[in-house]
Amino acid sequence: MKTNCVLISIFCVSIATGQVTSFAEGKPVPRFEPAPIPDEIAPKSGQVEFGYLVVYEDRNDPHGGTIRLPVMIGKSRSENPCPDPTIFTVGGPGVISTMRGGRDLDDWPHLDDRDFIYFEQRGAQYAEPNLTGPEIDSLILSSSSRVNGQPDRADLVAVARQLKQRLTAEGIDLTCYSTRESAADIEDLRLVLGIDQWNLYGISYSCRLMLEVMRRYPEGVRAAILDSPLPPDVSWDETSIERYWLNFAKLAEASEADSLLREKYPNLQARFLEFIRAANIEPIPVDVKHPVTGDSVTVTVDGQGLFLLMAGFMASGSYIYSFPYSVDLICNRNPEILSYLSAWLVSLPQYAWGMRYSIWCNEVLPFEDFAKFGHHGGLPEPLTRFAWTIVEPEIFEVWPRRPADPTDRLPVVSEIPVLVTNGQYDPDTTPEWGRRVCRTLPHSHYFEFPGQSHLPLFNHPCGRQMAIEFLNHPFERPSDSCLTSYGPFRFYSGD
Repeated sequence: MKTNCVLISIFCVSIATGQVTSFAEGKPVPRFEPAPIPDEIAPKSGQVEFGYLVVYEDRNDPHGGTIRLPVMIGKSRSENPCPDPTIFTVGGPGVISTMRGGRDLDDWPHLDDRDFIYFEQRGAQYAEPNLTGPEIDSLILSSSSRVNGQPDRADLVAVARQLKQRLTAEGIDLTCYSTRESAADIEDLRLVLGIDQWNLYGISYSCRLMLEVMRRYPEGVRAAILDSPLPPDVSWDETSIERYWLNFAKLAEASEADSLLREKYPNLQARFLEFIRAANIEPIPVDVKHPVTGDSVTVTVDGQGLFLLMAGFMASGSYIYSFPYSVDLICNRNPEILSYLSAWLVSLPQYAWGMRYSIWCNEVLPFEDFAKFGHHGGLPEPLTRFAWTIVEPEIFEVWPRRPADPTDRLPVVSEIPVLVTNGQYDPDTTPEWGRRVCRTLPHSHYFEFPGQSHLPLFNHPCGRQMAIEFLNHPFERPSDSCLTSYGPFRFYSGD
């Protein structure tokens, strides 16, 4: 089914947080309802079709309530577009928001060949209802004076319980917000739009979602792009500290392989560990400008805080090239770089918290060993008791969940052609995870982008070109000539 194009500049509607809507007799479910596009997410130019996918919140209860999920269809610039559009959604889980990506529609070369569909997952910011958590946001903003700018864990659990109680009182079944249900939503959208086959495009967590679509609804999938994939059979929280430290060590070793850098920035691993050890004993006061309020605040950073700062640094492809130079400044306690990085500790994460908690508590934490979160054998002593989890185990204990299904953890086996990409220095979803996904996808094409971190298809100049080449000929391996034309990756020397 095709909807009528709308002029994107003349409509402005409000987005309601909403409650689950009661079943309405006579209207089919699922269905697509064309609607004016909200002004705040409308692209600057180009043609789009906008509307809502209406589905049951709980597919096991067809007489229960329905939810509405925004869909933005960027229309191809081609006079004869390919019949297979690409559907895209963001990661996180719970990142805010898919719809905002559509504002830069003209920057997407994908539209040269086919339509590009932005899909908002159930529970995300513009979905109705959404599972955003202003209670959590408020607590985070009020915690900047605490160590590492982090809320007290007991307070965070108490506020998460308040969020659960509010959403439940609004009639929302939090156990229905899962990867499996989002995959079913995507298949319902394909069917109500009358699309025979389409291409999937996932990033980070949404790669896990797209893999689930491939597992359950392969007949509707022509090809898939997985950028920095989170596989279903890994334990993110158990291995977070180890992954980030091993990535740090890999970067330090690459720096020390360069004789000039080795002389100028020696012993980066040992010096950074010593700084962490010292900060564990005597935390460091750092003056920062609060990124939300603009006020000057002092953040006290301990050893784990320093590790988190470096984790955030390494996850950004924009910073990797300056790794030896920046780590040297950090170890020398340069106030400018410590202030710049510490602002991240007091920034407000952009998540729909209820959605994030629901997915992680239902699908990941049931299969993880909590005892491993803060006990890391084989790592340097200052790191052995650090913990970094997507959702705190105490929130898992209070959040609604259904019985865990071990099949959700199985690798996806599929004949569908897939482009899998990783950054060489991605500690968040490592290159090993990308290769792991490919083991059960015989028609996969794997590329590791040198000198890149998370989401290289977004950050590297060759990324979009390779993605389009793959979509046009998915069973053929895209050329890597663009990557090799840049020559070997080199660190910034500071000169």
